[in-house]
Amino acid sequence: MIGNDIVDLACAARESNWQRRGWLQKLFTTAEQEYIHAAEIPAHIVWLLWSMKESAYKMAHRKDGISRFAPLQLVCTDVQLQPGTARGCVITASDYHYTSSRITPDFVHTLALEQNNSGSATVYISDSMEAATIPGYVVRKNDKGVPGLQHILTGNIRPVSISHHGRFAAIAYLD
Repeated sequence: MIGNDIVDLACAARESNWQRRGWLQKLFTTAEQEYIHAAEIPAHIVWLLWSMKESAYKMAHRKDGISRFAPLQLVCTDVQLQPGTARGCVITASDYHYTSSRITPDFVHTLALEQNNSGSATVYISDSMEAATIPGYVVRKNDKGVPGLQHILTGNIRPVSISHHGRFAAIAYLD
């Protein structure tokens, strides 16, 4: 299973006032809020935690068919920040989703995988959804709206996670 999310930081700054009263409480646990407030750049942590939750939700949706996004039921833990990257875990009612994030001045991108995933993932990040394509594949959604990458010649379908926000798009799939 795989999930990914990308946040355009300039777009988020323009369109989301995360500092308004009550906003953080709707999306983040008390511990997550404390982590945000203690950060050197709180906005980056807001969008890091958001992208962790979103990528884990996409993975859970694919695996369990969960269709309702409930951010307070997705708990970010064990976040380890390094310059330009982060690792962590998102706990849901039924699973642990291990995340790896890239933090740049322009975007935050998070990839969520299962711990026991033996394969590696490929991630394409581009500056438009139209440019975010994988040669030889087309995206097809199943009856639940979950996307897959279908090989043009063989018809084989592999799990894929697609995300876009503002100027950026990301496609992630297991190798």
